[in-house]
Amino acid sequence: AQSLRFDTTVVADPGGVLAAVAVAAEGTLTFELTGAIGQALVEVVLIDDGGTAAGGLDRSPAFELRIEVTPAPQIDLAVAIDDDREQVGVNGMLRYHASIENRGPDDAPAAILTVDVSPLVRTTAAACEAMGGTVCPDDITAGGAVDLPAGGRLDLVLDVEVVASPGSVIETRLNVRAPDDREELAPADNDGFDRTVVDDALFASSFEGGEP
Repeated sequence: AQSLRFDTTVVADPGGVLAAVAVAAEGTLTFELTGAIGQALVEVVLIDDGGTAAGGLDRSPAFELRIEVTPAPQIDLAVAIDDDREQVGVNGMLRYHASIENRGPDDAPAAILTVDVSPLVRTTAAACEAMGGTVCPDDITAGGAVDLPAGGRLDLVLDVEVVASPGSVIETRLNVRAPDDREELAPADNDGFDRTVVDDALFASSFEGGEP
């Protein structure tokens, strides 16, 4: 029985995108990339071991494969959260102002938003305003996937009641994660954090704050 194999030759790879390339006997193409951006041209020939006696042919005509590596779309997601308070009284109220935005240059479909509200507070109200083609989720506090077009933004207002004892530290966090097929330009600002201390020297206060 004849055996077959594919012979591969890298004809052109000016950007150096290919580290290795091969075609298995059953026709499966595999390749390893270097991480560079560009195009490579590969020539593939099918060869058998039947020889060329009696005018036979042991090589197929060459065919070419083009392997192109393009840069991932780039995005700059950012979040911020603040309740404008360093301390709060027992049973007091806090109002968080938060934002989630995509500074571009490309869209960020299905970015993953995580809203981690402290268990030391009880949410009493939540409101969301969408800008730049973004749509507010049904429940912004639940987080999940959100579409953030370039220039899009979500503004969140979250009212909570403190249910912690004096000396407790209320920590509320906000995080947005880029989709896997996007390059995040500034991941350091994907996390937001607010910290407020419960102080028994303060009376329960409104959102604007109160003095004992």
